[in-house]
Amino acid sequence: MKNGLLGFDQSKIVELNKSQQSNDYKIDMRDLLILRTIYDEYQLRDKTKDGYVYLLPSFLVGELPILHIGISQMRKRLKKLRAFGLIEAQTMRQSGTPLFNFIRLGAKFYDVLQKDEDGYI
Repeated sequence: MKNGLLGFDQSKIVELNKSQQSNDYKIDMRDLLILRTIYDEYQLRDKTKDGYVYLLPSFLVGELPILHIGISQMRKRLKKLRAFGLIEAQTMRQSGTPLFNFIRLGAKFYDVLQKDEDGYI
């Protein structure tokens, strides 16, 4: 098995997936690409005092056209990343529609990030 994918430790992702009861609710490569983009943006953007960054699902859809998904599918994938503890999100509503406006890295994020002797890759 290849160890690193997009800077994440594949064996840790497999372990995380095994912790879920449902076979339909697993982290896949699309989720890792979204998570990597969130991480990259998180490094670049200003953070709130609680460590959140302003990041709309529509921005992620625009940054990742290769995924061929729309905003509603992006929201579902963000919800999945949130359920796995990889991100935390503060949800705001606009016309009754939930939006993930503020995102920060979750408690389990650094557990799955690939590491070398010097630290995180």
